Amino acid sequence: YEDLISLFEQSGDLVLEIEVLPSSIPIPDDQNFIQDGTSLGIPKRVLAQAFLRAREVFAKRTKNIEDDDMVREVFHATYIILLFDPEYLTAANYRKEHYLSQPATLLPKAHIRELNFLNSILLSPLHRQSKSPTLWHHRLWLMTFSFHPPTFDSLIEDVGYAEWWFQGIFDEEIDAVFRSGERHANNYYAWGYARGVVRFMDSVVKRSEGGVGWPRRSDATGKVLMWCKAHPSDTSGWSFLLFLLLQEKADVKMTASMLGKVLKFAEDVKWEKEALWHFLRTAVA
Repeated sequence: YEDLISLFEQSGDLVLEIEVLPSSIPIPDDQNFIQDGTSLGIPKRVLAQAFLRAREVFAKRTKNIEDDDMVREVFHATYIILLFDPEYLTAANYRKEHYLSQPATLLPKAHIRELNFLNSILLSPLHRQSKSPTLWHHRLWLMTFSFHPPTFDSLIEDVGYAEWWFQGIFDEEIDAVFRSGERHANNYYAWGYARGVVRFMDSVVKRSEGGVGWPRRSDATGKVLMWCKAHPSDTSGWSFLLFLLLQEKADVKMTASMLGKVLKFAEDVKWEKEALWHFLRTAVA
């Protein structure tokens, strides 16, 4: 337990690739896990034992903990709890409370460390974790909360900054969804998160009352199309592309162009599976 906590704390500025190892894979007697750079292999038995200890520590929490050491100890326990059981909602909520308790000057660093922790779990080859609705919802909360008023004011005042911000946020978040979708096909919760990101960005445009747009939205949609063509059996990816095309302000010419590209691709490769054709039928209808 202590070794894993120390590892997560020391690696807060990095994204780890974590894999739970079967008991049949031997590790040195003096080690609890295998680490090679940012790659981490944890035997299932070791993780289960650490989880039992973490749950005991987490049970010590009270509504108003004033002891800083106890706050830190309980927070550390959530690393192990969410790695082992990603649907442990109380642990995820505690991380939110801990994040909100940070001084404003420390929030940028806290945001990076929290995002790295989530990426380490959501983007690793972990079957249950990468499809966790609790963790994807936590990530959406983190992203939207970090968008504080000064950032909004900057968007209003500088259209060039707005374009950079929108494209940068979308690229970063959709790349995370792509990676998770490649780990596990039809990752409904990851693509649901992507919808949440787009809705949030559209709400920013609406708040600006016409002062800010998303000028490179077609580029973003094209990026999703490329992923879908590379993974034509992934129903969730096609559903997200349809969601983008059917947005209220979607460009009709762009939509027609996208559908033409998909149809040509399907004919060129003689694709027969249903996900792609269902997308085309629904989009045309």
